[in-house]
Amino acid sequence: MEKVSLHRRPFFILFVSTLLTVALTVFLLGRVADPQLPRLVSTLVLLLAIPALISLIAFTIRFAISSTAGPRTTLLAALRLIILLAWLAAHIEFVSPGEETIALRSVLILLDLALITLIPFLALTSQFILPVGSIQERLDAFLRLLGHALGERGPVSFVRDGAVIEAIGERTRRGSGVILIDYASAAVFRTDTAFTRAAGPGIVFTEPGEWLAEAVDLRRQEVNIQGSTPATGKDTSPESLNSMAVTQDGIPVSADLSITFMIDPGHLLEPREGRTADAPPYEVNLDAIERAVYGHAFGEYEDVSWKDMALLLFIDLWREEMKQWTLNALIEADKIQIPPLKRIASAIFARLALSSETAPAAQEGEGPDAPRELEILISRGIRVLDLKVTDLQLPPEIQNERNLQWRESWAGEVQEALREATERLRKNRNLGEAEVNDLLFHELTSTLRDQLETGKHPSLTETVALVLTDAVNLYGQSELLPESSGMLHELDQIASRLTGRD
Repeated sequence: MEKVSLHRRPFFILFVSTLLTVALTVFLLGRVADPQLPRLVSTLVLLLAIPALISLIAFTIRFAISSTAGPRTTLLAALRLIILLAWLAAHIEFVSPGEETIALRSVLILLDLALITLIPFLALTSQFILPVGSIQERLDAFLRLLGHALGERGPVSFVRDGAVIEAIGERTRRGSGVILIDYASAAVFRTDTAFTRAAGPGIVFTEPGEWLAEAVDLRRQEVNIQGSTPATGKDTSPESLNSMAVTQDGIPVSADLSITFMIDPGHLLEPREGRTADAPPYEVNLDAIERAVYGHAFGEYEDVSWKDMALLLFIDLWREEMKQWTLNALIEADKIQIPPLKRIASAIFARLALSSETAPAAQEGEGPDAPRELEILISRGIRVLDLKVTDLQLPPEIQNERNLQWRESWAGEVQEALREATERLRKNRNLGEAEVNDLLFHELTSTLRDQLETGKHPSLTETVALVLTDAVNLYGQSELLPESSGMLHELDQIASRLTGRD
C-alpha cells in the first residue's frame, strides 16, 4: 500500500504552522516599543475579529456534532472549539484593559490581525484552486477550503476516463468534499445507507457524509473473450465465463466473441462521441448512469458490474443459438449464402440492440416485441452498439476426422483427374500418330500418284526410287539435326542408283 509522505500529513503541517506562528509572535512582541496601541486601531481589530471568531466557532460546532465525524475527529474538533472559546473570552479583558493585560492585548491583536488576514486570503485562494464559475460554486469552494483548514477532511478526488484518482483513505473521509469529473466520465454518490445522486462532467461538491460510490466511463466499451479448443467428454458448464457451447447434435464448439456497448445516451440516434464541435463529446444521461450503478446484479461470488452484464447476456444467447445448429450446417454452408457465424451474430444483435421497433415496448417494461435480454440491458442503462462472432473452433478429434475426410476426398478427386488426363494423353498420342502416318503416306507417294494419274505405270524399282526421292525432298523441307545430314546423303545416293538401274 502506498505510504503518505511526512510533509503531506496534516499533523505535521499543523505542527510546523504553529511553531512558525509562535516564533513570529515572540519576535514581534520583542520588537514592540510601545504596546499601548491607539484606541481606534484596537476597536477596529476587535470589531473585525469577534465576528470571524464567532463564525469559526459555529462552523466547528456544526462539524463536531455531525453524525459523520468519527470519535477522533470529534475530539479534535472539540479541542479546537475550546481554543476558539478561550480566544473569544480573552476579548472581554480586551474591552476594558488594565495595566496587567497589556501583554495579553498585544498577543490578541497579533492573533486577530492574523485571523483577519487569513480569511480573506482563503477566500481569494479558493477561487483559483478549482475551476469554479458561478457564485454558489465560489462560495462552496471557500467553505471547503476553510473546513479543510479547521480539520474537516472531506473526500477530494479526480475522475478521469472512468477511473478514480485519489489519495489513500480518501473515501473514508466523511466531511464536505469536492470531486472533479472530466468530460469522458460520470459519477454516482452515496451515503453509508443509500445512494444519493448521479453527476456528470464538471465539479461536484459533496455534502457531509456523502462520498463517491462508483465512477462511470461514458466512452464506448469493448469486451472480448477468446475461444479455446473444446474437449469432448469434459464439462462445459454454462456458468463458467467462456464461449463454450454445444451444437444440436451434441458437439462442443467455441468461438471468439466481441461486444461493443456504452452508457445509453438517451436517444436512438448515433452517439455523439465528439462529432459536434460546440457540444461536450459525450451525452450525459443521468437516469441511465443511475440505473447502471444502482442495479447491480449478484453472481455466485460477487456482484456483476454493468460492464460485465452485456458480455454475460451475449454468452448466454450464443449458447442458446448454437443449440439450433448442427455441425454440418455450421461448416458445410453454401458459399453463396451468408456465413453461419454472421447469421448467428445478427440474430443475437437483434435481441440485444435497441431499435425503433423494440424501443417503445422495451422502455415500457413488458411487451411482446421487447426481448427479455434487451429489457435487462435497458434496466441497467446499457446500449449495445456492435458484436462479432469469429474463429469457430472444434474438438481436436473431430477436427482431425474432418481433415482426414477432406484429404481422402481430395485424393480421390486428384486420382480421378489423373486417370482422365492419362486417358486423354493416350488418345491424343494415338490420334497424332495416325495423323503423322497419313501425312507421311501422302507426302512420300505424291510423285508416284502423280505419274499414275497421268497413265504411267512405273516398275518396282522406279516406284522405290520415287518414294526415296520424295523422302529426300521431305527431309529437305524441314530443319535437320546435325546427325541427320548423313542419312539424307545416303538416301539421295540410293535414289540415284535405283533410277539408273533397269
